[in-house]
Amino acid sequence: MNLPPKNANYKEKLYWDKRYQCEEMYEWFKGYDTFCDCIKKKLKLTDNILMLGCGNSCFSVDMYKDGFQSITNVDFSTIVIENMLQKYHSCTGMRWKVMDITDMSEFQDATFDAVIEKATLDTLLVDESDVWKPSAAGRRQIDAVMSEASASDVQRAAFLLVPWRFHEF
Repeated sequence: MNLPPKNANYKEKLYWDKRYQCEEMYEWFKGYDTFCDCIKKKLKLTDNILMLGCGNSCFSVDMYKDGFQSITNVDFSTIVIENMLQKYHSCTGMRWKVMDITDMSEFQDATFDAVIEKATLDTLLVDESDVWKPSAAGRRQIDAVMSEASASDVQRAAFLLVPWRFHEF
């Protein structure tokens, strides 16, 4: 794994594009197996699921292998989306889209039954000086993501948030 010279690089697309050119897979925090019991209690195998900032994690792939057949993975890195699409092309219920999570207007409201994000929101706030009091710009970014996700997620309002650190909004 290539660590950035400074934490603020985690929010830069260039950092991720360079990393994904040479990294095949990396699982942040814990994998699907840690959360599968909770996910299975809240979601149906037929639910349409949106994975925000999928990166090269196997989380959604493991969900797919466990029976969840409709998962849309989004990330702002064209490189990782192309790599994942090529690697998992045989998983017909998995979609891979290059997308900025602060603007998911491509999706109609109520497209998804659930939204999952794992550390993606952390990258948007990585350079905040006080995690308990995010700047106005940091709040606007998080508000944009949450507004987009909630518009996508109005059918049943299932949102799994797995942060590195707790944020108060």
